[in-house]
Amino acid sequence: MSKFNFEPQDVTLCKRYDGFIAPNGDYYIVKERRNTMSRIGHNEWAEEYLKEKKLQTSESSKSYSMLLALSQLRGPAEILIHCYGFVYYSHDPFLYKPIVLLPKPKIFGNRATSSQMDTLFEVMLLNNEDPLNLEIFVDSNIYEYNGLEERGKMK
Repeated sequence: MSKFNFEPQDVTLCKRYDGFIAPNGDYYIVKERRNTMSRIGHNEWAEEYLKEKKLQTSESSKSYSMLLALSQLRGPAEILIHCYGFVYYSHDPFLYKPIVLLPKPKIFGNRATSSQMDTLFEVMLLNNEDPLNLEIFVDSNIYEYNGLEERGKMK
């Protein structure tokens, strides 16, 4: 049995897991949130997902300068995000603050869909991460959110 789960999951499970959100809004579990000993991370999951689904970077290229775009990507997770339009949802391993990466349109033309943003909003609500006050939901030119930037609120 594979240690990777490539089936979309109920978003209510997100309270315990980091994952990816597909363009259609499906939530995929990558790993248990507070499991710092896990050998599976977003890059390992993305690499196996790309193999399992037989996805190739060249199929998703919408840019004439694919090599330049690919040179900007740092691993399988970023290929899944920018080439295939997935949203990355994770947490800092020490403070458990959320980390979100959205596809950047200038790389392969993909942008987060409204279904993805709805799922992300729901996930963050379920995790008490206060999405109502995050610019990532109101400014379409913001592609990254790192909850660690809010350290000033820590006691």
